[in-house]
Amino acid sequence: MDQLDEILFGDYIKRKSQMIRDIIRQGILMSGIDWSSIPKPQEVHPFVYEALITLVMVHSQISSVTKQLVSRALSKLLETMANDCLDSFRQVERFGMGGMLQATLEIEFMHQTLSQYVTPTASDTLQSIYQTIEQAYDPQQQQSSNLQSELSHVKELLVFSRKSTVVQFLCFKQNKDRSKKSSASAK
Repeated sequence: MDQLDEILFGDYIKRKSQMIRDIIRQGILMSGIDWSSIPKPQEVHPFVYEALITLVMVHSQISSVTKQLVSRALSKLLETMANDCLDSFRQVERFGMGGMLQATLEIEFMHQTLSQYVTPTASDTLQSIYQTIEQAYDPQQQQSSNLQSELSHVKELLVFSRKSTVVQFLCFKQNKDRSKKSSASAK
């Protein structure tokens, strides 16, 4: 039974991971974004939404079969998506101020949207992404603007983006009633 589960689950995750990998690589590396010279962010790039909508579809597909596998599948897909982001951002030679802020916005948006599914492995990878972006950041590109005020702007964009997509990504929210029942039955 375990072997069959691993084969079927592994194949499903592999196919969905490839879809997400293609979206992430296309968005970060092949969409024409010049991370060293783009202006400060105005919104989360569409490839991030596309990757997350793919996960919404996965959530729907798995939920229609068995809700017990949802967390396992989404956690595994988040781990692979974080690795794909890390691999892609490592290929960016240099981030200017706008690129660094944009990349940070997008990773933080993914991170917060999928927070329920963040495993220790995914958390470590996400931290590595932030470090990779920071190491490739070229402070010479800082057009005499204050980094703190720019980061505040990114936080405002993040809050706005999360609020404006709350319905699209509602399936990723932990059901408070369900978590109360789980903790009550555990007692």
